[in-house]
Amino acid sequence: MCSFVFSTAYGELGAGYIEVHHRPPLHISGVTETRIADLALLCADCHRMCHKSFPGESWRTPADLRRQMRKSD
Repeated sequence: MCSFVFSTAYGELGAGYIEVHHRPPLHISGVTETRIADLALLCADCHRMCHKSFPGESWRTPADLRRQMRKSD
């Protein structure tokens, strides 16, 4: 998503760390078996921004966030 590498920033402490975002939101999918394709690997900031929204807006997908980040460049 943003190319942040935890091990670069935090050394050995950050090695192998990443957050997981469910692409189909759990409140919509309900109880189901999660497949690898249902997950997105995101840094903590990008993960938070996917869940943050403006009033009246629903969740943001990783693709939506990526487009928004490119507009800001």
